[in-house]
Amino acid sequence: MNIKYFLAKGLLAIFVVASLCACSSNSNKKNQTASSGAQTEGNNNAQLNISIFLDLSNRISPNKYPETPSPTERDLASIETIVSCFKDDMEAKGAYRAKGCIKVFFDPTPQIKGINEIAKTLDVDLSKAEDNKEKKKIFDHINEDFLKSLKLIYQNSISSQNWIGADVWGFFKRKVKDRCIRPNYRNILVIITDGYIYHQNSREKSANRYSYLLPEVLDGQKLRNNPNWKVDMKNADFGLIAPRKDLQDLEVLVLEIRPEPTKPQDQDIIEETLKKWFDEMGITHYSILGSDLPANTQSSIREFILHK
Repeated sequence: MNIKYFLAKGLLAIFVVASLCACSSNSNKKNQTASSGAQTEGNNNAQLNISIFLDLSNRISPNKYPETPSPTERDLASIETIVSCFKDDMEAKGAYRAKGCIKVFFDPTPQIKGINEIAKTLDVDLSKAEDNKEKKKIFDHINEDFLKSLKLIYQNSISSQNWIGADVWGFFKRKVKDRCIRPNYRNILVIITDGYIYHQNSREKSANRYSYLLPEVLDGQKLRNNPNWKVDMKNADFGLIAPRKDLQDLEVLVLEIRPEPTKPQDQDIIEETLKKWFDEMGITHYSILGSDLPANTQSSIREFILHK
């Protein structure tokens, strides 16, 4: 009798423990799913604020890169994909809920006749649209408006050979917070550049930190053709000066990184330098991509912006 009693009691205890473990496991799975779901839902519901910063230096010159697709065609294909992502998000939210923004920046401004009017076509803010009819008009014409205006700017830059470049460092120092970050939006800055950073308006240096990144700077640091370049870079504290540390609400996608044709190793150094720079400015989500065929770049852009 006693043996049967203890056996029954023991089996009951095992059953209770097993049940509790199963409940705990199911609870953990539910919590994990809820957490993942909440994160996905938050990303899908957040309004997009996309800024595109263009480098109009000689990197777009067909003489420098006589290839197919040309640098201009690659840039325009990337921008077309970005606009397509914006439209997909707008369509998913519906005209009533869509309040996203997309804008193209130049710094400095191209010296083109009618540039102010051109810039207006490259600045879309759905939160200012009067009604759904206006939003539909934007949806129907945004691809055409963006590409038409951008083709004009690229053609003018190439024909005039007036390479205005891009003050990337100065833009981060003085303008990025006000122009690219909106409260309660998902703020994405897309920079299209070859990775070399320089403008005459932003020339600062402190020890081994610079406001610019040029082949001659890398020559001086002796990082090229150096198997220990990462270690030497860290020991020398080489990099770009971080002009601010408050960009936690900004995501950055860099496209078309490309070293000088005779300096292929620069790409790895440029990418590492940019990563360090973004980290120091508080940016936690970023991606840095080398120049590639538009078909390959397209999938990377969609993955970054739409997570698919």
